[in-house]
Amino acid sequence: MEACVVEHRYELPHQSEFVYTAGVDPSGGGPDEFTLSVCHRENNKVVQDLVRGWVSNRPNDIVQEIAKILKTYGISSVKGDKYGGEWVRQAFRDLEI
Repeated sequence: MEACVVEHRYELPHQSEFVYTAGVDPSGGGPDEFTLSVCHRENNKVVQDLVRGWVSNRPNDIVQEIAKILKTYGISSVKGDKYGGEWVRQAFRDLEI
């Protein structure tokens, strides 16, 4: 894994030449209530541009923050599993994601 990591690089800003994809994981417990990953393809490789995790008892606030981040990358949809149920999909739809 370490060979895949660029030391001291934490996030990459949006670059217009790439198409970005995002995934979320609203946890049902554990250390992170909600996580987000933003990636793009570059030269047949996947580059992770951003990864974040939140701990909060206000998941709708997290969805709002994630929606703002996604829009900075030009992302209008996000992928996730079905664990969080319909409320997660609806919360993103309400924010045009």
